[in-house]
Amino acid sequence: HVFKARFGSVWTGKLSDFAGLTYFPLLLQALWELWAARRGRYVGPSLSELVVSVVATGIVFSLSKGTEMGAAAYGWGLAVLQWPFVFLYGAVTDSDLSLRPVALTRDLTDLVALCALGLPLCCGRHRVRSQVGDEP
Repeated sequence: HVFKARFGSVWTGKLSDFAGLTYFPLLLQALWELWAARRGRYVGPSLSELVVSVVATGIVFSLSKGTEMGAAAYGWGLAVLQWPFVFLYGAVTDSDLSLRPVALTRDLTDLVALCALGLPLCCGRHRVRSQVGDEP
């Protein structure tokens, strides 16, 4: 985000897409594991949970970049997730607290970044193998 704000170009946008697709599936898996641990149901990392996280990330990214409805849903969904932070900032700085969709640039060439989903799959798979030992 820093590079996009200071040096905004096609390249910083692509870099942002690659970075997001690399970390987000692992974040989803981590949140799932924390939720399972809180419920007393965590049994270790799971390859199936990792694959679901990677596939879900790819689908949401593809829909947000490839369809108008997907882009609108993504913009409003992210706005709702960010709103508590916007509210806190607005309360401290006395600024606007209204809910607005996050801006998203739809560009089908961004779909090239889907190849970045291989990195979290490899990292997560290595983690599963190293902690479980027998899962493929």
